[in-house]
Amino acid sequence: MSFRLYSFIFLLNISLGFGQIKQGTLNVTGYPNFKQTLNEVVTEPGVDDNLGVETNMNTSMLSFTLDESSGTILGGGIVSSLVNCSNHIFRYKVFMHRSSHPEYDNMVVMARVTGEGARFPSSIPYDNLPGGILGPRNLTPANNGQYIAIPDSPFRATKIMEFIGCWRDIPIQYKILPSAKSPVNPPDFEIFFTVVGSVL
Repeated sequence: MSFRLYSFIFLLNISLGFGQIKQGTLNVTGYPNFKQTLNEVVTEPGVDDNLGVETNMNTSMLSFTLDESSGTILGGGIVSSLVNCSNHIFRYKVFMHRSSHPEYDNMVVMARVTGEGARFPSSIPYDNLPGGILGPRNLTPANNGQYIAIPDSPFRATKIMEFIGCWRDIPIQYKILPSAKSPVNPPDFEIFFTVVGSVL
């Protein structure tokens, strides 16, 4: 069994007095490798695995930055990702769902954020504003960083985290709770990430 990671970015183009959301890129690196010790293996036939099989704490690293853009008519040139991330601060929510297979109906696939990663860039003028327009540039894992079941439908995608401004190297860990009814060699499944940006 293996799975692939995909990312989709939906930016809410809400134009307010202080700007319009810029195009960005979500990058997910790393390939999950599930492990389980001999002491955790189910020894009774027909019993569900309640401990589950986990990956390492930082199996996948997620980063979101704003793309380069064309300069203004007067300025011309290319505006770098670093400059865009410094000058354009938005709120982002990251949602996850997985592909659907009948073989996984009795299996639970979960994920959690295991660390903060790093702001990009690490310091910008926005950080010195009292309270900031959207609040401080923090990352907030959903469910206080505990595991969340990943639904098998994009219509029920679940929020895994929320952050303000650009972020890099946010670690994600996965866990599978197999069932006694799961097939011996289940097919591959895919994990999808969706980023929703807003100016509020």
